[in-house]
Amino acid sequence: MPSRTSIRFRFKAAAALGAVLVLFGCATSRPSSPAPEESAIVTGIASGRASVAGEKSYVLRTAGGRVYFVSQVLRKPVKEGDFVALELAPNGARIRE
Repeated sequence: MPSRTSIRFRFKAAAALGAVLVLFGCATSRPSSPAPEESAIVTGIASGRASVAGEKSYVLRTAGGRVYFVSQVLRKPVKEGDFVALELAPNGARIRE
């Protein structure tokens, strides 16, 4: 049978480990921030893929001069010269509706 001191030590070690895991979980589980946004002007429009109904390809230029090519189906179509809000992602951008 283990001694009382050994049982107390194991309990304290388990409690400390549990506290560390809880603190680590709280530190790593931050709420995700929404996708960064930027505005751009539509400089070109072309037809999209024939297999996707209503899809258009847009050429968008930001104020900083960056150019994005976006293929997307929009509920409200845009025209050349319109300003749109972009949702930026690591692999590209989408027009925010």
